[in-house]
This record gives sequence, C-alpha cells and structure tokens, in this order.
Amino acid sequence: MLGGPGVLVSVGDGASVDGGAEVSFDLAAEQALLERLRALGYATCCIGKWHLGGVQLGPKDWKQAPVPEKRRGGYEYWLAADAVEFTSASYHTALFNNDDERVELYRYRVDALTDGAIPSVSDNR
Repeated sequence: MLGGPGVLVSVGDGASVDGGAEVSFDLAAEQALLERLRALGYATCCIGKWHLGGVQLGPKDWKQAPVPEKRRGGYEYWLAADAVEFTSASYHTALFNNDDERVELYRYRVDALTDGAIPSVSDNR
C-alpha cells in the first residue's frame, strides 16, 4: 500500500541533505503510522528499496547484507534490500525476506518487484 520512506504519503519528508548522504526521516513516526494502519485492519509491506538500513554499500555490492529488523520500520511483510540498484542487475533482482533470506528473482527488475508484491496483496485482501 505505502512504499518505503521515499513515498511522501509515508512519514518521511523526502528531503535529503549533503547531496543525499543523509535522509531526513523519523523511523519512530513511520512505525507509529504502520501501527495505526494495522489497528485499522491494513496489512503493511515494504517491497523493493528501503535506503534507511544503514547497510554499508560498495559499487555493485552483490553480497549486501539484509536490513536489520530494527531498521525496517515495522513492516509486517518484507521483501526488500537497502539499495536494490546495488544488489541487482536489470534482469536479476536480489532482495531479502522477513527471515533475512536472500530471494533471487530472474526477471526485469520492475516486473520482479511487482511479482514480489503479489503475494502480500493476494494474502491480505
């Protein structure tokens, strides 16, 4: 339903400082929003990019670690990486699930992310 912090309707203001080195974002406020949505009967999920996990990245870091659970904002369903563009190529998308298991999807990245979202939508109508 809501994307990660890059979606303005989420709690982050979307602004960056220092050329993108730091993101202005309140993780506690994100968690409060997710708790309120769950109280209203919504399931919450994060699919794709997160960019707030604090994972140290190098160029094309194919071995990127999963985002630590305490840095995920409280989403119930998780299929994401801190920086998908560093873990993936155009036709090879690598994400991590709720259990920190690496999930490899061999489709064009946007199609792979859509395929990854389908179970969360199907299971939570």
